[in-house]
Amino acid sequence: MEINRTMTKSEIEDAFDQEWVLVNDPEFDEQDELVRGTVRYHCADRDEFDQAVKELRSQRILRQYFGAPREDLQFLL
Repeated sequence: MEINRTMTKSEIEDAFDQEWVLVNDPEFDEQDELVRGTVRYHCADRDEFDQAVKELRSQRILRQYFGAPREDLQFLL
């Protein structure tokens, strides 16, 4: 879902648990942790999210998954 709302990291985590989030103009602290940014798009489906990112084509963005990994996900290390 496309939106345009500035939020803190904790607001993003609360609002978009277990979703992929595109954040424009992310601000980071001294430890390179996200502090706040403008949420442009969020989606639970990774393929749909990737397609939206291509269409939005922002220059300064952060793509991040918020929340604990779902049990049905597998990771390659």
